[in-house]
Amino acid sequence: MPTDTERLDWLTKQPGVVLVRTDSGRWAITEDVVDRGDPEKETIDGTVCEVMVEAEMMKATPRDAIDEAMRLDQGDDDVADK
Repeated sequence: MPTDTERLDWLTKQPGVVLVRTDSGRWAITEDVVDRGDPEKETIDGTVCEVMVEAEMMKATPRDAIDEAMRLDQGDDDVADK
C-alpha cells in the first residue's frame, strides 16, 4: 500500500492526468480530458474542460482512485472494484 506522499508524487508526474470528484462523492483518475481553452493563452483562468470517466474507475476515496490508477499504470489489470 503506497503512502500519501508516494501517491502525490506519482500523480504529479503523470502528464494530463486529472483527479475527479463527482457530485455523489465518488473519485476517479482519468486522462480523458478535452481542454476547451485557448491554446495561445499561457494561463488557465476560465478554461473549461470536459472530463470523461468510465464507471468502473469510480472509487469511494481519492486514495482508492489513485491506487487503482497506479496499479493500472504498472500493468496490473486484475484489480478489484472498491
